[in-house]
Amino acid sequence: MGLDFSSIPTKVSGGEVIKILDDDEEDAIDEYKREEVLVKMEPDREAERTEAGAPDGPRRSNRARIANRQFEDYELYVTVEEEELMMATMGNNPTEEEEDENVLAAVAHYIMVHYEEKEGIKKKKKKYKPKSGQYQLEAGIKRFGERGETAVTKELNQFNKYGVFKPKHARDLSDKEKSKALSLLIFLKEKKSGDIKARSCANGNKQREHIAKEEAAAPTVALESVFITSTIDAKESRKVVTIDIPGAFLHADNEDYVIMKMVGTLAELMVKTNPKLYRQYVILEKGKSVLYLQLQKALYGMMKSALLFYRKSVSELQEMGFEINPYDPCVANKMVNGTQMTIRWHVDDLMISHLSQDEIMKVVRQIQDIYGENLAETSGTVHDYLGMTFDYSFTKEVRINMWDYLQHAIQEFPEEITGVCATPANDYLFKVHEDGRKLSKDLAEAFHHTVYQLLFAANRARRDIQTAVSFLTTRVKAPDEDDWGKLVRVLKYLNGTKYMKLILGADEMKLNIHWYIDGSHQVHEDCRGQIGSLMTMGKGAAISSSNVMKCNTRSSTETELVSLHDKLPDVIWTRYFVECQGYDIDEYVIFKTT
Repeated sequence: MGLDFSSIPTKVSGGEVIKILDDDEEDAIDEYKREEVLVKMEPDREAERTEAGAPDGPRRSNRARIANRQFEDYELYVTVEEEELMMATMGNNPTEEEEDENVLAAVAHYIMVHYEEKEGIKKKKKKYKPKSGQYQLEAGIKRFGERGETAVTKELNQFNKYGVFKPKHARDLSDKEKSKALSLLIFLKEKKSGDIKARSCANGNKQREHIAKEEAAAPTVALESVFITSTIDAKESRKVVTIDIPGAFLHADNEDYVIMKMVGTLAELMVKTNPKLYRQYVILEKGKSVLYLQLQKALYGMMKSALLFYRKSVSELQEMGFEINPYDPCVANKMVNGTQMTIRWHVDDLMISHLSQDEIMKVVRQIQDIYGENLAETSGTVHDYLGMTFDYSFTKEVRINMWDYLQHAIQEFPEEITGVCATPANDYLFKVHEDGRKLSKDLAEAFHHTVYQLLFAANRARRDIQTAVSFLTTRVKAPDEDDWGKLVRVLKYLNGTKYMKLILGADEMKLNIHWYIDGSHQVHEDCRGQIGSLMTMGKGAAISSSNVMKCNTRSSTETELVSLHDKLPDVIWTRYFVECQGYDIDEYVIFKTT
């Protein structure tokens, strides 16, 4: 049977509830005002009891008895077995007062038990803790033992192979050089296969004091370039190969004088890789072994490492005959047998496309001659690149998904996501409650972490959550419970659509590029608008964005003009980039409402 304790009595007699409404009778509740019914009192019957000669006894309240208000939104379901047990506890011929007390006691018992179980299932919040599974050197060796030491030794042997370090005597270094020495960090992680992987990097924080960010910044391929060129690859039915260059930075020479030091266990493990070379350089400082080294190669974590490797890559590609696109310094093209070959690269991850698989493999072999034969190479129609899976199995189109990434983000979220939503946001997305209850420190960190996980996906394969995520990024500094609910809604939407793909394609006969730009007037609390844009080459959004307007506008017409103005740089860049790829655009149109 179902008892709905959110319902209101329709009749009160002697202070007893004689009927409880169920869900099908909710319309009857609207006929009563809540305040009037809940506090309704029967006429004073004490005088009637005295006149009728009623025996003295405990006086009963004339107020209508209702369930505790904290259970107003709770509907209790009881099995037939539980109902029979509840009725059996009341005896065969109870008095009126005993019946009333027994019923209420039994009902209260079931409410407390079932309500507690329901609340425990509904929200399983746990303390936020990123599940990286990554350990620093000491903790990793303690955790993995001999397997950890073997992984670290393998990583250190790689340094010897590429001549990364030149040992230095401590007596030949000044105190200033010692104080500025960079420390080497080692991290251990267990892979899905069970193998232990060691990763090393320099702690380059000390270099920030004397190296400007502009002097060390290295370009990476634009996502817009990746999607445009991938669409063209699908249109022309090109073959695609992706490459990962292991230890890429270690192939680039370090131009600056940089001193590094290894301390404790790390120093001893380094000595074991080549005792004759390193043992004489080890000293004791504060009871720990210390080894000073001069860095001769670019090492991950050093400020200029990425820039040094980029310069090396460009010079090598140019020697192979490739030309860099002036509108994206990480896209290069070369004409081979009358057709174009394109290379895109993000640091050490390369994607190469051409009509001929054999011509691509010739370039791969040239790269192997430079970086060695242990390149991570992938051929075929499915490729993992920049956190996305590109599937070229379908004719004239590429399908891009991020299934595993989204599943990981949902599972890592501290609140269990079990339901689904039809849309990523409701119509009150931009509403902000200034007096809303702020999240605890742990939940605020979880909120911040998850929002930027979703931002990563929104800028890539999941364009459908861009508007919701763009707003949530403005709330990461001081999120409240309302923001948490909006984030949960996005995750529920993704939970139901995580297998959705971004499908890109281009018109087969012509190269048409269409832009759609729109603005929503004063939708934010500070009266600013929201701008949205989308570029398609025939099928799917190769480029799209959703962001807050940077200024206030006085009319919807002005909002539309400002929206177009803000997106014009993207419109112009796209045209120039495609033309520099060697293509003539047949139709380039901007669709704009006013």
